[in-house]
Amino acid sequence: FISIHCNSDSSNPDSKGLETWYKASNEESKSLANTIQNKLSKLKYTDDRGLKTYKNKDDALAVLELTPSISALIELGFLSNSSDEEYLKSDKGQEACAKAISEAILNYIKNNKEALIKDNIQ
Repeated sequence: FISIHCNSDSSNPDSKGLETWYKASNEESKSLANTIQNKLSKLKYTDDRGLKTYKNKDDALAVLELTPSISALIELGFLSNSSDEEYLKSDKGQEACAKAISEAILNYIKNNKEALIKDNIQ
């Protein structure tokens, strides 16, 4: 399961960068998130804010916490930051991000078939 988003921080227009979230209790989700983050960060259109997770369920992202399968939530950048916004609204930026995400997912599938089979059985 992949959820794709854009951040916003109206209190600080200098906030920028991409980050990928995963459910802390799922190591395969961390592996998927890492694969995606690494691929997107190679585009070098914004800061790499790295992998993110939550420390306890009170801080959990519902879309990840309630998804029993391998999952990741991607924040492609900040629409409140002019350079992130310009890139993410451009055809070039959208195509590059889509290609990077799809390649990352295919790489993850290729290298983690056993984990995917196990996840599907559960």
